[in-house]
Amino acid sequence: YVGYCRRTDLPPNMGLSSGTLFVLEGKTWEEPKCICNDIKDSTFACVSTANAVLNTSTPPGHYRVDYTCSDTGGNVVRGSRVVTVKAKCTLPSVPNSLPSGVCQEGSESGRKEWGSSCTVSCVTGYLPSPTNVVKCESVSEGAAESAFSPGAPYCSATPCNE
Repeated sequence: YVGYCRRTDLPPNMGLSSGTLFVLEGKTWEEPKCICNDIKDSTFACVSTANAVLNTSTPPGHYRVDYTCSDTGGNVVRGSRVVTVKAKCTLPSVPNSLPSGVCQEGSESGRKEWGSSCTVSCVTGYLPSPTNVVKCESVSEGAAESAFSPGAPYCSATPCNE
């Protein structure tokens, strides 16, 4: 006869599922699942610091969210991930634009959300430049800062045909 002993004093395993690791400034982050698996305690949810770290008033930047799995035997496993809060683009003052402003689509307190576009309209005798539609994008991969692409919009004088 060979006896078999199953260890139940092992720490739980933590599973951080992949998901969106950024949130737009002023929005609520949809946290990906975090699951703990334990021989003794079965499956249960991780405890997260996301609510304490990320909320609708969190300024742009990179934030660490910590996770903890604790089983009834007192074993603890910790994990973390970095979440980026992406900034909105500040609307520039554009001389010679139409009274409706730079972004005809509207904006909240003079700022546009990351990923959104603005249509530039100019008064007669001026043309939008570099293009009539600009988009609010990250300044670089993974950056929290945003800027209009292909550049800040402006209205340039229409050249005269001589």
